[in-house]
Amino acid sequence: MSNADVDLETAESLARARLAEALRHPGESTGSDVARLAELADAITTALERGEIPEKRTVEEARFRADRIETRLDEVTALFGWHPWDAGANWGSLPDDRRAEIEDRD
Repeated sequence: MSNADVDLETAESLARARLAEALRHPGESTGSDVARLAELADAITTALERGEIPEKRTVEEARFRADRIETRLDEVTALFGWHPWDAGANWGSLPDDRRAEIEDRD
């Protein structure tokens, strides 16, 4: 399949739908990355408030979900052609090629 075979409008629509589902509010979806992160953060908070040690795997999964959310936000930024800095990216979240591009430009 070549680029000529890709319907850009359909591709953008599919990308929007996938990103919207991944970032959906916990009240609207229990399976989104945001919903799962909220659930994990609640479990961590509950343990801390009770004076307990949170489960290590809960913290690990929360970090994993947070990374996935950051990746989805990077994809939203790229989908609309925004510069990462304008959309609040931090230096550590930029891929090496983007860091090199910014260093060369600056």
